[in-house]
Amino acid sequence: MNFWQRSGEAWALEAYILTEAGDVLQVLRWVEENRRDRVVEVFVEIENEPIGDFMEERRASLVRVYGENPNGSVSSTFVMARRDPPTRGIT
Repeated sequence: MNFWQRSGEAWALEAYILTEAGDVLQVLRWVEENRRDRVVEVFVEIENEPIGDFMEERRASLVRVYGENPNGSVSSTFVMARRDPPTRGIT
């Protein structure tokens, strides 16, 4: 996931790889807790790629599921829905 902050005429990027998240809502809560008025992008990796050294380039394909790139790239909106509503906790 990426945080983008305006730095003069350019955008500064702060990127993270979030691991062991239980679900998308947990990720979005973390994003909002750490956003600090920055533009955000959240991605899902399509392939299961092991976490390596920080300087090692990641090769997994990404799908943006939330946010936007402030550098003007094409943006898409995804809507996720379940066919069968969850029953846990419903009485």
